Amino acid sequence: MAHFSLIVACMVPIWLKVAAPHFVDASFASLYEGTLFPFLGVLTVGISDSSAAMVGSTWGKRKWPGQSKTFFGSIAGFVSLCVSLVVLSKHEERPWGPLLVASLITSLSEVFVTGNDNFTLPVVFVYSMVVLQQR
Repeated sequence: MAHFSLIVACMVPIWLKVAAPHFVDASFASLYEGTLFPFLGVLTVGISDSSAAMVGSTWGKRKWPGQSKTFFGSIAGFVSLCVSLVVLSKHEERPWGPLLVASLITSLSEVFVTGNDNFTLPVVFVYSMVVLQQR
């Protein structure tokens, strides 16, 4: 199941890109342009979630209240997601504010999602970007 959910997580942004014209106003098309969008599943699950798990289980001591995840793991997931976004979007004219806020929302949602978060993290990031671009 873990391998299947990882593949699905990597495909979620691409499926959302296909479905977006039916659900999202055309003024948000800039979100789906460029090199960043197809990699959001890999970034949120493959890099951010994985680094949060590795760092949190290795060095994390203090846990979130009522959770098994650590503060240090969450910080590592957020930082790795931000660094990955900077590397991938360095040649694009994209505002950094929404990317950082969406990264923070995604990292915090990873803490409180119960069950398999591989499906929800890419959706949370994309939805956060859509909402933040409306402002």
